[in-house]
Amino acid sequence: MPNNDDDNDSRTEPQDQEVETNISVVVGYAFGPKKMKSMGFVMAEASRAEFVMVEAPRAEVISEEDDSCDEHQHFQCLVAPQTVFPVLGIEKSIQSSLTTESLRCLEKASKKSSNLKGFLRHFWSTCSSNGGSVTETASSTPTTCAPIASRPRLSIQISFVPLDPNSPFEDQCGRDLDLILHKLTEDILSCTLGNCDPLARARVERLSQYQRNHPNCCMLDDPKNVMTLMSRSDIAMRLHICLKGVTTANGIVVHAPKYIVIKEDTSQLRKQLSSAGLTLPLIVKPLVAAGTKQSHHMTIAVKESAILNGIPSNSLIQEYVNHNQKLYKVYVMGTRVHVYERASLPNLPADVAEKASTDLVKFDSQHPYPQLKDFGISSCNKSPMTRLMPVTPDEVMPLVVSLKRAFGLELFGFDILISSDHNEWLVVDVNYFPSYKEVPDFPQQLANYLAQRVLRQRCQNMESSYN
Repeated sequence: MPNNDDDNDSRTEPQDQEVETNISVVVGYAFGPKKMKSMGFVMAEASRAEFVMVEAPRAEVISEEDDSCDEHQHFQCLVAPQTVFPVLGIEKSIQSSLTTESLRCLEKASKKSSNLKGFLRHFWSTCSSNGGSVTETASSTPTTCAPIASRPRLSIQISFVPLDPNSPFEDQCGRDLDLILHKLTEDILSCTLGNCDPLARARVERLSQYQRNHPNCCMLDDPKNVMTLMSRSDIAMRLHICLKGVTTANGIVVHAPKYIVIKEDTSQLRKQLSSAGLTLPLIVKPLVAAGTKQSHHMTIAVKESAILNGIPSNSLIQEYVNHNQKLYKVYVMGTRVHVYERASLPNLPADVAEKASTDLVKFDSQHPYPQLKDFGISSCNKSPMTRLMPVTPDEVMPLVVSLKRAFGLELFGFDILISSDHNEWLVVDVNYFPSYKEVPDFPQQLANYLAQRVLRQRCQNMESSYN
């Protein structure tokens, strides 16, 4: 009889054949009128990022019956993610966000998809002779790497669907949503007030109702957590709690500014200030932190007369900290962190009450900040400072972790001031889903982050079903 082994071998799929896995992600977005104006362009650009390509060096195929390496060893044999997964259009510091967690998600999915199973076989390497493991932050280079044309790849097609919060979301798209991105600031603010607009409450409730009906859908972020950021009093209180004992990566002390809250009755203001250890100058902010034009109207009180006559009720009063006219904007997208320096308020002299020609200075925080001349002061020397630790994503990561845990958010921003007198860091003004306007290629980065967030959610869903 003829030997059929050769025939069988000839029909075997060559290992060099490219394996491609396609994953579809549908993101619904609901924004208020103000946010829609700024985000319309971003959503249009993000929609062009139709595919997120993930490429990996070829590795020896592991058979289903091969038990020589357990799952833990397989992950140990992975080379550094930033060399394995070059996501198109994203810098190397971000590529590491496609980590072992994402691969675990794909591995779970492979049990139900033969295509995914074939794809994953190309990711796992047999155990190396040196037995070493490579961490997610390593920068080593794979010892062997197949040409790009022969590498397996993962294609994620992401689609964006605008949602009208005035009607049920189920009626607005042809399939279940994987993720909802929202910023209904005015509506969420209304829900925190005593006289909540019924229509605003209904729009916010539709977000929560959809997630209850579709528990596999990601919500960025939970509206109940966003409500905390509507009140400067709540923000300040939570910052004071969550920053206790927190330092930067290199041990620099971090805290929140001293503050008091005044409501309608200001008759005990001097006593409150004294008890809190607050002295002039002071910065005064409305208690409402977002959702209105007035929430950006600030006052700097520099003389005693301002305390008596110039501080409005329903305000948060903070210590004025000299910080050499610089602040640092920190933008957070999940595990992605960006830091940018901006111009800020000027240093004020200790005897500002005697030198200033005005008792207070008002300004809008969305416009250029006041200068010394606006206080009637000709000059004020910058405070001498020791050499500063650079404010980098790595340096602020302990702060990010603490704030994420305290506020329960993934898309947010906050400001850092560095005290010119004590070289301490202060965190102020946490806000939800900021502009990210300094972040390069923000639409692309947002699309990539959302796709990876959905992958993580699918992994969690699969783990729950297996358990």
